[in-house]
Amino acid sequence: MAALTLLLSTWAFASEIEGVKLPKRVQLGAAGPELVLNGAGVRVRLIFKVYVAALYLPEKTADAEAILRNDQPMRFTLNML
Repeated sequence: MAALTLLLSTWAFASEIEGVKLPKRVQLGAAGPELVLNGAGVRVRLIFKVYVAALYLPEKTADAEAILRNDQPMRFTLNML
């Protein structure tokens, strides 16, 4: 049972960065749209790891200008380390 729980819990998270678990999908509000993890990273200042940031969008894209230009739901999370 514990192995099954562990296996299912790993499906819920797309990645883990510096101990911060990032789900691969989030929902905005109770009836809001579902967003997917577009990208995440850690900010390092000198030798210190400062925060983990993640961007969620309706669909994955690598076009930064389109992300900024489009009026679409999005979520940006910032986890301070």
